[in-house]
Amino acid sequence: MKHIKTYKVFESIEQDYDIYDFFEELKHNSNGKSFDMSRVKKLSDRFIGEGVFERIYKMVDSILHSLEDVDINDVKEGMLDVFDEYHELESRVMLCMLCSDLDNVEKFNGMIAVGPNLDNNKPRMICIILRDIIYPTLFIGYPIINLRVQPSESLVTDKKYQCINFNIDDYTMSANVDKGIPTKDPDISGYKHTKFTNYDLDKKRNYDIEKFFEMYKPGIYISLGGFNNYEYKINLRKLESELDVTLPAALHNVNYEKIIWDASRFTRKFNDDTGVYDYTIKILLK
Repeated sequence: MKHIKTYKVFESIEQDYDIYDFFEELKHNSNGKSFDMSRVKKLSDRFIGEGVFERIYKMVDSILHSLEDVDINDVKEGMLDVFDEYHELESRVMLCMLCSDLDNVEKFNGMIAVGPNLDNNKPRMICIILRDIIYPTLFIGYPIINLRVQPSESLVTDKKYQCINFNIDDYTMSANVDKGIPTKDPDISGYKHTKFTNYDLDKKRNYDIEKFFEMYKPGIYISLGGFNNYEYKINLRKLESELDVTLPAALHNVNYEKIIWDASRFTRKFNDDTGVYDYTIKILLK
């Protein structure tokens, strides 16, 4: 993968600055503090498409507005009965932006923590979403290789190569389906060749930028335990019974849509009378 020479390219965009450079900047500066957001908007308009930055900005504003209405200390206090019982374990309650993925936009299996000074989070949240939009258009195969191999594709000299118009069949790499392509770093990856199939191409054909505007929602993240507590086992059935009593009280002032339970509750295929070393709950806010 191409690596940019400097992380200050926003100060002076060189002629050969391409979409991979933009992605690296978004990835390595995800705290957002070093960004001139007006410059980010210009780059988004160039590589992703006009109007996308404004829609993301408005969506993030809406998420932060929902988070403003939550008294997170009230939620923490409501969880004390459970946390005190399992005081040996790490526990967390935090505001967050819930994230899903392109394959299932309603799953919300990820989250981005949101700090207490909500407006300070906005640049970082915007840049994370822009990064997520770009990523599927950059790579293919396993180990991944660059999808945009022609200068016109990586420099986005034609609007058809913008993310809003992404069509895998427009890219020359798509002609290499089922062919072994030499990897750049076989000693590092352990693979001499990368290969991708029609299944990979079909997944790329399902890329739809509109899905990204359903993939991020305001939320609350509650966790108990973790890898550092892997030797401590919590009885899953007992814990969830306690949460059934505690959660409604903890969320009594929260305007939420649903609770996303851990360990596939209600659909799980295993006996819940078992030990777990961590448990997370996500609250999807309205």
